[in-house]
Amino acid sequence: MNITHVWKRAGGAGGRDISWNDILIRESSDHYHAQANKYLSSHRLSAFRECPLLYRRWQLGEVVDEDRPAYVLGRAAHALILEGLDVFQKQYVVGGPINPRTGLPFGANTKAFSEWAQQIDKEVLSHDQARIAKQMNDSIRCHPLGAELLARGIPEGVTLQPIENDLFG
Repeated sequence: MNITHVWKRAGGAGGRDISWNDILIRESSDHYHAQANKYLSSHRLSAFRECPLLYRRWQLGEVVDEDRPAYVLGRAAHALILEGLDVFQKQYVVGGPINPRTGLPFGANTKAFSEWAQQIDKEVLSHDQARIAKQMNDSIRCHPLGAELLARGIPEGVTLQPIENDLFG
């Protein structure tokens, strides 16, 4: 399936194709997340649909997100799929230190693992989490539409439509 027809303007601008650059900007993940309270992400839209009051309390800083293992996997899959293997390898490490007595990895709840994790400047993924992120990446790249979208060179971008803070006012 060719997605070019999806990006045709209806009537305006002579029906020319819309470039990704007409719609999206690029910014680092850190910059994007630092501005999260000013913009609506798909995650925030989902939260708003579930409970507008809880969303508003988050927006006001009364509710704080806690990091969860699923979020680590989501961030890792996001990096691998949308930003590529190089970015993934710069941001994540898989596994952990090996116990010299047993030859097996230390458990994630051990002191040795905790001390090791504090010394590296990357998020740590278990082998299972890394395998799932790889399977997600492979699955998307094997899908004809997913492969086409990723081949276009801008797998992700941001549109600038700020949320009005008086949404509930």
